[in-house]
Amino acid sequence: MTNDNDHDIERLLGSTDLGQRSQIQQSLRKELLERMEHEPNKRSSWVLGAFGAGVMGLLLLIFMVLVLGNGGFTVAGSGGNQVEEEDPTESPTLPPSPTLVPTDGEDTPSQVDPSIGPLGDMTATPLPFDPNTMPTPTLVPFETTPTPTAHRGSRDEGFTNRLWVLVDLNGKTPIEGVEIIISFGEGIFSGTAGCNRYTGNYTTGVGSIQMTEITIHRTERDTCEDQAVLDQETEYLETLGGVAFYELTDGQLRISASGLPRWLVFEEKE
Repeated sequence: MTNDNDHDIERLLGSTDLGQRSQIQQSLRKELLERMEHEPNKRSSWVLGAFGAGVMGLLLLIFMVLVLGNGGFTVAGSGGNQVEEEDPTESPTLPPSPTLVPTDGEDTPSQVDPSIGPLGDMTATPLPFDPNTMPTPTLVPFETTPTPTAHRGSRDEGFTNRLWVLVDLNGKTPIEGVEIIISFGEGIFSGTAGCNRYTGNYTTGVGSIQMTEITIHRTERDTCEDQAVLDQETEYLETLGGVAFYELTDGQLRISASGLPRWLVFEEKE
């Protein structure tokens, strides 16, 4: 058909007759229309062929997935036997443990005793026990010293609500004519130190005493101009603030410090 068209085109180009040229043009137009009618049919056939091939490939892929997903398949072998593919998820079966058989001239056990571990018999052998050979423990008595419980002073102490005059200041006699006095109430004390008045609080235990919050109240007295009286007052108040023990015997109240050679001795004022 193509050769005919080429021949018609040559005739059309070489012809000078209008009638012939019109006839050739109609023939070419008819040929072109026929070709246009056949071209869509060819395209449709090609598209359908490609679509069919794609569908077949997809079905083949689905079939392979289904077969592999079922855990294997069987293949018929020779003689009618079937070979089954192993499942990789199943645990392999181990062969039985071998039994040891002794050889001639060797002390080899014929069979391993399951009660003996890999290190042999680890059962401890008890040692003989003789109670007569055991040393007798010696009981040592444990002595405890009760801890004194501190509490506020009261009438039970024996020196409260009484007026006491100092007669010994760290082994020295107070200055003559200058009285140093102390009086104990319930948890508080007060007195004169030779020049100024003083007050404070105290707590007691079993033979112990502690003086706290000692406060000096300044006064205007003639004795405060004497330096010796002021020095004695200072020594007395410092000793009073550091005492730790007390003792009431033979009408005297003795208060002493802990670890220091400092003490105060009072007698009841008449």
